[in-house]
Amino acid sequence: MKVRLISTGLCVSLLLNGWMGWELMRGFLHLSGACDQTLIFTQQADLAEAGQASQESLDYVRDYYPSGSRQPTGTKLDLIVERNRELAEWKIESLLNGRSRHPVQSN
Repeated sequence: MKVRLISTGLCVSLLLNGWMGWELMRGFLHLSGACDQTLIFTQQADLAEAGQASQESLDYVRDYYPSGSRQPTGTKLDLIVERNRELAEWKIESLLNGRSRHPVQSN
């Protein structure tokens, strides 16, 4: 009886550890994808600020892994990535249109 109880406890422990490991790995993959996306957006915006603004850069930022393709839609990581995408789009668009490089801050 004790052996059965111990083996059952061990199986449950292994299953929970496996599940927790999977969730940790999944979170790491989502974070890694978010870092990659924000890096690409920043690089494209930096190129635009260096005088290399183009419609291709803007299209690349808009089309690079749309929302929900790397992180679940609506999660905090997704919101961070999409905010960064919008900022990069704004910078590139403003440079293409000849507007100010920086948004006007209101008090």
